[in-house]
Amino acid sequence: MSPSAWVPLLVVGILAVQVVIWIFVAGVIRRQNAALLVVASKLVADRVAAGEESLFGPILCRVRHGHVSSRATVALTDQRLIFHANATQDLPLDTVRSVRVETWFNGNARAGFRWVIVKLDEREVGFAAAGTAAESWSKAIQRAAKLDVAAA
Repeated sequence: MSPSAWVPLLVVGILAVQVVIWIFVAGVIRRQNAALLVVASKLVADRVAAGEESLFGPILCRVRHGHVSSRATVALTDQRLIFHANATQDLPLDTVRSVRVETWFNGNARAGFRWVIVKLDEREVGFAAAGTAAESWSKAIQRAAKLDVAAA
């Protein structure tokens, strides 16, 4: 068999394997995102059952604290900001000192997303929200934490 006959077959075979792999990867990511949303919804439902009011979310996002980044969900109640990735992290709103929206956070930018950066007593946590949602999240967190919205 001449090279002109088997090279196109090899290319088609490699492309077929790539398509199968990426379909599998996309399915895994979709299932993980759905599982994150289910867990976050249950967490928010538990908080509501305990007497808190759900204000925003949960939404899928990219969370950064320090130089650690992970896919997570974020939700806002009247008493806390809840992040859930591999574990749940509750940020009481009384520890929030300021909230701002930036394009970059800790050396990371995401196309089509803006970072909502929450400054706490001892650190900063940021999450990437799509488009204009970042502004809405920022204002909602400021109102819930009773920060001066006009000053930020």
